[in-house]
Amino acid sequence: MEAKKTNPHPKILSPSVRFLGKYSRLRLMKIIPTILLVASFASLVFAETKSLQPLFDRLDKFIEQKMMEGNIPGIAVALTDRKKLLRVSTYGYSDIGTKIPVTPETLFDLGSIGKSFTSIALLQLYETSQVDLHAPVTRYLPWFQLQSRYDPITCHHLLSHTAGITNGSDLAPHGSFEVWGLRQQKTAVPPGKRFHYSNVGYKTLGLLLEEVSDQSLGEILKSRILDPLNMHASHGEITHKTRKIMAVGYRPFYDDRPDHPSYPQIPATWHEYGAGDGCIASTAADTAAYLRMYLNRGRGPKGRILSEETFNLMTHPIDEVSKESSYGYGISFKKIDGYNHLSHGGGTPGFVTIMLADMDNGYGAVVLTNSLRGGHSNRECVSICA
Repeated sequence: MEAKKTNPHPKILSPSVRFLGKYSRLRLMKIIPTILLVASFASLVFAETKSLQPLFDRLDKFIEQKMMEGNIPGIAVALTDRKKLLRVSTYGYSDIGTKIPVTPETLFDLGSIGKSFTSIALLQLYETSQVDLHAPVTRYLPWFQLQSRYDPITCHHLLSHTAGITNGSDLAPHGSFEVWGLRQQKTAVPPGKRFHYSNVGYKTLGLLLEEVSDQSLGEILKSRILDPLNMHASHGEITHKTRKIMAVGYRPFYDDRPDHPSYPQIPATWHEYGAGDGCIASTAADTAAYLRMYLNRGRGPKGRILSEETFNLMTHPIDEVSKESSYGYGISFKKIDGYNHLSHGGGTPGFVTIMLADMDNGYGAVVLTNSLRGGHSNRECVSICA
């Protein structure tokens, strides 16, 4: 594995940019296939020449160009195959104000990539018959309540974003408050009828996990996923302790107009977080280790995280998100150039992230940024590798 040395004086423009939600993640996806292409081609080149440096040099120039175009503070990229980490490269600043560069050890908020962690932990309880995916959520959380004339909502519905409930907020207080507040809302459609992405649905699953396991979600994720995958640099919850070693997340200075790379950006609002819709802080290399588990169909370095049968259940498309993609249990699916890919992105105040696995060819890419304008660049980065 090669770790690219960070330039002590990274090229970076003045601060800036606006998160456009889904738009930013779509921009990020344009980079990711390019990065995956580099990963797969790099393996072939290495077999013939034992040298990947010319190819990696091109990738570095591509990413640095996109950073300048988008005025992005920092990016970390990891490439992996089924067996090992191929490369970690870092660019720009973790903290613009103090000029601290992004390094391979820099932690990023993974955002909604954490939904796949919540899904895996719940499926592990399903494997031991501690949770019935098709039982009403009220079996485990008796206080869970909505105004509904339809059949009860189950774990299956929450996992697949088909419960018919609202999206929720990235900035709500502890997840329990928002989940409790669902009793004031009416369900829009019968459960299982339609896909509608829901953060509060996964917050509900996080509370369910805590109730069944009698542990905090952070402890559950650490013992069940992070430690078995040797993700020792990662944290299962974001706390003030985590903040000291995380990149600073940035948001647009202006909130009254569409963003532009020439506009300044400022540190995003900081908040501790430990809810099921995404509370993982991780490095690019650790996230690549997590992605390798998918490339190996649920198997980690210490054994299986999920059985083959349960992995198939998790990665079976349940509902169509768009013409290009569908969703299972905490993971999305799409075909790129005819090959099957698993992916999930994340967008929180100050961070945009994405991971993408080419399941047919066995290569994966992770791109982490500390700016809400990172969406476009991250997707283009990964496009260099698919």
